[in-house]
Amino acid sequence: MHMRKVIIFFLLICQSSIGQILLNEIDAKELKSNIINKSLNTENIVSEFVQYKHLSFLEKDIISRGKLIYIEPNYIKWKYNYPFNYECIFEKEKLTINNEGNINQINIGSNILFKELNKIIANSLKGNMFDEEKFNIEYYEHHTNYYIRFVVKDISLIKYFSAFELLFDKKNYDVLEIKILDNENDYTKIVLFNKIINNDIN
Repeated sequence: MHMRKVIIFFLLICQSSIGQILLNEIDAKELKSNIINKSLNTENIVSEFVQYKHLSFLEKDIISRGKLIYIEPNYIKWKYNYPFNYECIFEKEKLTINNEGNINQINIGSNILFKELNKIIANSLKGNMFDEEKFNIEYYEHHTNYYIRFVVKDISLIKYFSAFELLFDKKNYDVLEIKILDNENDYTKIVLFNKIINNDIN
């Protein structure tokens, strides 16, 4: 039985290594450059999303769905339609929450953490999170996608989350998934689909 566990463990490691390859420095720089160029040409994003909140003490993930609107440089609207209807709008230095007509506004201008979180989320939507003062960055390649892991090293942020993980389409460098890790066991994953970039937004 012990030998069987060792074999299974070995096979899992091999599969992980085959499915995901750590990029060398030259390829990582090229990937970073391509993603930054894509983000610099992104003025707005409209996308549907599914959000998975994984908490280690719950048997099942908490699932939410909705529509996202991002407008450069600092407008983000999360419009949830499942399981409840509500909106969260980040615009400049204000957070507006509309819960079925009950509207609350919060000034986040004086809150350094909120401002930093808003900046990180905006950059993650475009894929451009390459701040090496705040993150240790690892670049990986899969046969259909790129995967970049941003491990938080900024002391002011690390107590709120430990890492970000972004999944990119290999053909056009679009962000497909955003994963925010609170710690080793808990995370939020946002899957984007039906995405439209640089379209007219009324």
